[in-house]
Amino acid sequence: MEIVLRRLPLGRIFVIKERQEGEPLGLVAEGSSGEICQVIEGGLAARAGIPPCAPCPSKNWYLTEINNRPLSLFSREGEVKERLNAVGKEISLLVQPADFIRLVRARLGAEFVVG
Repeated sequence: MEIVLRRLPLGRIFVIKERQEGEPLGLVAEGSSGEICQVIEGGLAARAGIPPCAPCPSKNWYLTEINNRPLSLFSREGEVKERLNAVGKEISLLVQPADFIRLVRARLGAEFVVG
């Protein structure tokens, strides 16, 4: 019997390289969270391979790491934007389906309230 364990079974890592400083990533965020509601066609993120739609009913992606540093799933206002602005010409992003992250957040929230 073979058992395969994956740390991030639904997550995907992408490395984005800017051609010039300050070039926009081509990601549209949902409010101030890490949820990505649009990957702009032809933008840096799309060229790096981030698909326009996640494999979940909402079709949105959620940023959970920037340059190998995890983002809080309960991030404060502006944390994602600050972290994205603090990187250089090369950035790695870990994205996961937003519906999956919502379930994890709900479960973690219940754990914090009960425990």
